[in-house]
Order: sequence, then structure tokens, then C-alpha cells
Amino acid sequence: MADFRHEAILYRGESQFLERVVPFIRDGLATGEPTLVMVNRRKIDALRETIGIDGDGLIDYRDMGLVGANPARIIPAWNEFAVEGAHRGALHMRGVGEPIWPGRAAAQLEECHWHEALINRAFARLPGFWLICPYDVEALDPKVLVEARYTHPLVTDGMVVDSCSAEAARQEFVVPTAPLASPLPAPDGVVAALGFDLGTLGKVRALVAAVDSHVSGSTVVMSFARSQIAA
Repeated sequence: MADFRHEAILYRGESQFLERVVPFIRDGLATGEPTLVMVNRRKIDALRETIGIDGDGLIDYRDMGLVGANPARIIPAWNEFAVEGAHRGALHMRGVGEPIWPGRAAAQLEECHWHEALINRAFARLPGFWLICPYDVEALDPKVLVEARYTHPLVTDGMVVDSCSAEAARQEFVVPTAPLASPLPAPDGVVAALGFDLGTLGKVRALVAAVDSHVSGSTVVMSFARSQIAA
């Protein structure tokens, strides 16, 4: 079986999206490969109209706007799909995932780039899985496309496959050397600050439980008494 293949597909507009994604899905259907498609709702409707509702049970469509609202949830979705496919005896699987779209906030974009980098590591030992990630070159910032060339060992514009970035991907992104290196945004809506040590962890649990049950979307700031925790 082929190694895990992670490929960025560059396209311009929805019609070209269909031109490049539909044959990929149909080829998988022809060989009986389960396929998970995670794109926005409009594109799901267009794919269903072109290919069919579920491809005789082989295609699972999920709205990336929901699954990927938090980019950290995307890899678990792929993992769930891969595990289910393995349990069903599938030797080859396909995926279409578009985690980046116009309007993503800066923090979300950064998490998406980390996702695209880490997925190389997450599925490196899963042979037979071919994942393509469409990128709209007309709608996205050029900087996003530059990042895509580093986080995907393969990049294609529909005609030419570029693998020159593969070595850079292996060196820099397959095993990220500085996770969480970028600064976090300032907390919004702070409701409590609590210093604690090993002997007062109960107070921390009580505070978190109280905040969690009454406040949504706020931040609890805590400081550690390092010497006492270490002791």
C-alpha cells in the first residue's frame, strides 16, 4: 500500500474546485475506497448534485464550518474516520478537507497551519490514506498559500504536482520544534484570579466548577506557586 499522502490542491473559484475534487472522489468510488469530505455546506450541496448523495454508502459529508470551527477538532475527525475504515477492513481511504476559507480570524488561521503541519505526523504510519486539501488561490491571502506549500509534502495546481517542498515539510513541519511558540491573545472577560499550591488544589477545582456552571466564554487566570508545587 502507498504511504500516507497529504496534498494541497490549488483552485480558482467553485467551478474549478469541482473540476479538481470530483474526479478524485469518483476514482475512489470506482475502487471502493471510503471517503470523508469536509468542506462548507455550499460545496457539499454542489458535490452531492454532481456525484450523488452518499456514493453508495462510501462517502461521508461533513460541514467543515461546524467540524473545523475549532481547528483542533479536525484531526480527531480524521482519526475517527480512519479507525472506522480500518475496522471495516478498508485498505485504502480518501479524504477531502478544506480547513481554511476567507474570513478565518488570525488566531484560527494559525491553528489551521499547525493542524496542516501536525497531520503529517498524526497519520505518517497510516498507509493507504490519501488526503487532499483544497486552497482557493483567488480568495485567500497569498501568505496562506505560502504556508500551504510548507505544510503539504505535495502541492498541485491540477496539472503539475510539486514535491520540492517535501524535504522542507519533513524538516520543519512534520515534527514541529516550537509548539505554541506564538503569543496567545490577551484573555477576554476575566472573572477570577487565584494563586494556589499543592495544598490548595481543592480551591482551584471549586472555582473552576463554579465558573463553568455559571459563566460561558470567560477566562479564569491562575498563578502557580512553583516552589511549593515542585516540592
